[in-house]
Formats: sequence, structure tokens, C-alpha cells
Amino acid sequence: MRSLQEKPKPVLNPIKPQPVLKPKSLQEYVGCDNIKKIINIAISAVKNSGLMFGNTLLVAQRGMGKTTLAEIICKELNAQYRLVSGKAIRNVMDLNSLMTSLPVNGFLIIDEVHGLRQEFTDLLHQAMDNFSYTYANVDHRIITIQTPPFSLIAATTSEGKLSAPFLSRFRRRLYLESYTPLNLQTIIMTCAKNSNISIDSRSAYEIAIRSNGVPRLALNNFLNVYEYSKSNGGKINLELTEEALGLHGIDSYGLNQQQRQIIKILDSTPLGVQNLESRTGISQESILNFYEPYLLQIGFIERTSRGRVLTAAGKKYKATM
Repeated sequence: MRSLQEKPKPVLNPIKPQPVLKPKSLQEYVGCDNIKKIINIAISAVKNSGLMFGNTLLVAQRGMGKTTLAEIICKELNAQYRLVSGKAIRNVMDLNSLMTSLPVNGFLIIDEVHGLRQEFTDLLHQAMDNFSYTYANVDHRIITIQTPPFSLIAATTSEGKLSAPFLSRFRRRLYLESYTPLNLQTIIMTCAKNSNISIDSRSAYEIAIRSNGVPRLALNNFLNVYEYSKSNGGKINLELTEEALGLHGIDSYGLNQQQRQIIKILDSTPLGVQNLESRTGISQESILNFYEPYLLQIGFIERTSRGRVLTAAGKKYKATM
């Protein structure tokens, strides 16, 4: 009897892993040199004296590496942590479950802490003081929740939305500033090296100067350029980089389609952010957090008491559009 042979299995090309984007240690974290000194001192104090790290607030626009820095602090101390978004805590039971499950002498990291409702920040700052908090439930019974000892690292893009009592509980408030093109170039080159991707320094710098001073944007732009290079059968060079970024609507100033749309609408007559939203279709949150900061930084627009206006530099750019 003839033996049955198994059909050969198709040979699949192994999927290449995603490029390594996040730094794993404080030494790998590029930029924010003064902030890293402060954190290094705090880490040394914890290791040498057994002190707790202390509650820390990280303030910066989106994409600046706040959460990454918070996680690195925990890793440098070999400490356990819980990471949660402020908006994810929707009721007191969510808060109770989170706070009672914290690792002893560990960390609680809250991203976008300004999204936490006021009633919960009131309870949280009690816990920051005493590792316990008290509230009245729906039956008007007084409930006391005990938490393990913990340090809070909170990240926010909107410090002004946090209450004064809550802010006063943070021993450190650290402000992450926009990155220089050289910093971003280093981040891109490091990411490329760690991921075995070939890129020359000129191409990396071109990506850097078109990334609004934001690491996350620089890495996204780098990945888009890398993707474009793979589809065009060549390695990353300056010409290919400019083509790829142009395809994604990013001009030589680093402005994207939405930022150009804002400039197109603005002139010498002030416009409020609500008016900008209605005329561009871009949400107020996106204008404030993603598109406006860089336009302010490079001096293309200016905020006045009556709204946003185009500066002389902005008008000059607009004339080239």
C-alpha cells in the first residue's frame, strides 16, 4: 500500500520585529539633562538611605517622553509599578481597586492626570499624605481605604487644570522642554542602530528638524521614512527622506497639513480657539496639544487676550503657501 506523504508546509518569511523605540535606562534617555540630574540624585538617595522616591509631577506637551521617563525611574530602582490613565478611573470603586492593589513601596504612574475627576484628586491627595483616604458612600456611611506606601509619578499636558491642594502634594514638578534637532537626531540614530536600520546622519537630522521638537513625532517620521525606503528598494538617504516626508505632507519647516490650515485661516484679526475649530474642523484639544505649540515656538503665531494672530514671520510663510 502506498504511504501517504504529508504536504510540505509553506515556508513563511519571518516577520521582522518592530524597531526599538523606547530607551531602557536613564543613560539611554536623550535630552532633559538637568531633569536627569535631579532624578539621578533622587534615585541615589533612595538606594543609599532607603527613603521613598517622593511624589513627582512631569509636565510637557504630548509625545515628549513623560510616561517613558516615569517607567525608567521605576526600572532604575527595580520597583514595581502600576500605570493607568487619569480618564480610566471612572468611579470610586475603580479608584479603590487601584489604590489597594498597589505594590508595597512601589509606584503609581498616572498618565494625563488632569483627566482625573476633581473628587478623585481630592481622595488621591489624602492618600499621598497618609496612605489612606476617607469618603462618604451613597448610604452616607464613612468609608476609609488604607493603601500600601507608594510614590506617585503623574504626567500632564495641562498643569493649570490641577487643583492647588493636589499640586502642593508633589515634591518635584519637572518641566520637559522641546528637544533640539541634535537631540532628536541622536534619538533617531540610536533607534536605527538598535534596530539594525541603516541611516546616515544628514537624513536623521532632516527628520529631526521637521519633527517640531517632539521625540514621538521624530520617531513616527523616522518609521514612515523607513517604510518608504523599503517600498522603494533603497536605503535611507537625504533625497529619499525628503520624498517620504513630503508624501506625508510635512514641509521643510516641519509643518503638516493641519498646521498650514491654521496659518491659512489666521491673519491680523485675532481668532479664539473655538473659532479656529469651527473654521478648520480641527478639534480644540488637537489645536492646543498638537498643532499650536510649535507654531508658537517658531514665532509664526502669537496668543493675545482676544485670540490667536499671525506674526510677521507667519505672514511671510503664508505668502509662500
